[in-house]
Order: sequence, then structure tokens, then C-alpha cells
Amino acid sequence: MLIYIQEKKIDGDTMSKQKEGSKNLAHFIYNDVKRKIMTLELAPGSSLKEVEISQMYDASRTPVREVIKELMFHSFIEYKEGRGNIVCPLSVDSYNSIFQLRSVLEILSTRLATINWTQKDMVKLKENIEKQKVLLQKDYAPLEFLNLDREFHKLLVQISGNPYLCKQLENMYDHCFRYNYFCDFENRYSLAINEHERILNFVVTRNIFAAQEEMKTHLSNINSEILIRLAKKL
Repeated sequence: MLIYIQEKKIDGDTMSKQKEGSKNLAHFIYNDVKRKIMTLELAPGSSLKEVEISQMYDASRTPVREVIKELMFHSFIEYKEGRGNIVCPLSVDSYNSIFQLRSVLEILSTRLATINWTQKDMVKLKENIEKQKVLLQKDYAPLEFLNLDREFHKLLVQISGNPYLCKQLENMYDHCFRYNYFCDFENRYSLAINEHERILNFVVTRNIFAAQEEMKTHLSNINSEILIRLAKKL
């Protein structure tokens, strides 16, 4: 006697929802793992195994593989023979490469922002600086300050109006965040805020040359401080 088993059909809507759910999960895992790398919760040089990530987020291997590919593409992890995937180590050479590209792009974004800003943009920038000043009166909060610092620079690049510039600098900011957090800038917060204010003053008067020069000075100061601290801590 033959027994026929009717296969359960999955309609198009169900398949679409499954794919969307997997995509959303991969997006969540990517952002959370990246956050842990940026804040050193996942230490530089530590191993990052696919099975461990799957267990950590109760996820199948498929979205985790996509996450690893994306993290590798954006230079947060790398493959080492004999060790597998590891969190990219911190190094002076790596930082120099990141800074060189960031510096060129950031000065361009400052130029474009000086030309293109609107009143709404100025309100956001001024609010950001006020939040930075308020933070100085509170207990030491490195993550909160670094987020506000990043927001200031990110606002400038958004004001530039160049979406390709935004995309490139977003990745640079992620990597610089990790180095800033590692180096600990507690004694430089007030200086950074003063530099932000000077940049803003030249942007608001549409003084392109002065705004660019002030940004160059700001970035140069950051770069010098990080290189000194990296030399001591690595």
C-alpha cells in the first residue's frame, strides 16, 4: 500500500516574512557586535567564533555568517591563520591609515557644511555643544561624551549634503571611536568643546577657509594626543 504525504506549501508572503526576519536579526547582531568591539567589550585580538555568536544571540548560523562578512568588510574583524576570526587589533599603523582618510574627508565635509547650512542645522549644532558643556559638570562619562563628540562631527557631514561622504565618514567615526575610548580623553574634553565652538563660529559666518583651518587644527590635536597615548598603552 502506498502512502502519500502531502507537503506543506509555504506561500510567498511567509517566505518574504522569514527573509525579512532574518535580515532584521542580522542587522541587530551586526550593530550589537560592532558596539561591543567599539567599546572594547570584545577586546582587540580576541577570537570571534561563529558558533559563539550564534549561541549568544540564539540565532542560526546563516545570519551570523552575514554578520561576520559585514564586520570583515568594514575592517572590524580579520582572519588569522590558526586562530580563525579575531577582532582587529589596535595599532599605530592602523590608526594612521584611518586618520589620513578621515582628515581629508572631514575637511571636505566642513567646507561643504559651511556653504550649505540652514538655520535648522545651526540649532542642532548649538544644541549639541550645549549638551557637551552640561556633561562637563557631571561625573566622568566617557561613552556619553564620545557619542556627543561623534554627533557633532556627524551633523557637519550630514549638513554637507553629500551622501557618499556621509557613508565613508560613518565607518571612519566607528573606528576612531574605538581608539578614542581606548586612549581615554578625560583631560581633553574641555579643549575639544572649545575647538568645536570655534569651528561652529566660522561655519556660521560662512568663513570657509577659517572653518577648514580650525577643523585641521582640531583633528591635528586629536591625532597627536592619540599617538602619544597609543605609544604608552600598546
